[in-house]
Amino acid sequence: MVSVIIPFHDGLDDLRKCLRALGEQTYPADKVEIIAVDNGSAEDTGPVRASHPGVRWLTEPRAGSYVARNAGLLQARGEIVAFTDADCAPSPDWLREAVAALEGAPATIVGGRIDYLNPPDRGLNVFELFEEEFFLLARQKELIERFGVAATANLVAYRAVFDRVGLFDPELKSLGDGEWVKRATGLGEVLRYADAAVVRHPRRDTFRAVFRKMRRIAGGRALLLRKDGESPRRLAADIYRYSVLNPRIQRYALRFPGIRGAGPRFRMFFLIEFLSLANSFEKIRVLLGAPSYRG
Repeated sequence: MVSVIIPFHDGLDDLRKCLRALGEQTYPADKVEIIAVDNGSAEDTGPVRASHPGVRWLTEPRAGSYVARNAGLLQARGEIVAFTDADCAPSPDWLREAVAALEGAPATIVGGRIDYLNPPDRGLNVFELFEEEFFLLARQKELIERFGVAATANLVAYRAVFDRVGLFDPELKSLGDGEWVKRATGLGEVLRYADAAVVRHPRRDTFRAVFRKMRRIAGGRALLLRKDGESPRRLAADIYRYSVLNPRIQRYALRFPGIRGAGPRFRMFFLIEFLSLANSFEKIRVLLGAPSYRG
């Protein structure tokens, strides 16, 4: 039995596509329960609920995708839990391949491949290029094998792992998946990559979407450092790493890969400069005690 947990906050059109993809899974339908956790949506969820009566609908009013995932975990009946995001489209073989990878390898947690969905009729704009280069979502294999973390856009584990390790940190609005995986492997759980278990994710294609993501990550990073009791010197170094004062950021902005033409290069330069400033201000705000940004 597999419990698929999907937190959502508005974005109901994307959620419908995700639920439709889950309805096309090759894994036996009688061994799958889908749990959708409404995390404070302003949109009317009635129509989507009515059109998917087989889904277990939960509500978690406290803001944050990880606290919503925890709400789903507490209600999950499956021996295995699988996480994806509401804007993702799992491939038809996603669950079958993920469960096979989990059972066929010495692993208690697997992270599957995440592919970006390409725009159907155009090339990538500067925001999509920035997402692909910076956010590393489509580099799940590298995240797992090099950094020892995995994204909950495609994460599958035995339910018992959460009994041993605990739930996601409910205070985190970003990076909670990495924090949980690190905590789990530190206690002896085994993480593996599953290339055949594929989920597709859209790129963020607007300034607002990229800005919100950057701010959320910065706040999550600062909150983790604050929780770890890092020294002032370590905190300052982390802020400097992505600040406009760092020459490396200037070179990165000027030589961003995949950009052609003066106009796109100019837009990318100022996008990176602005996001670097936003990153620094958000980290300082959270380190001074403010709550992290939900986005």
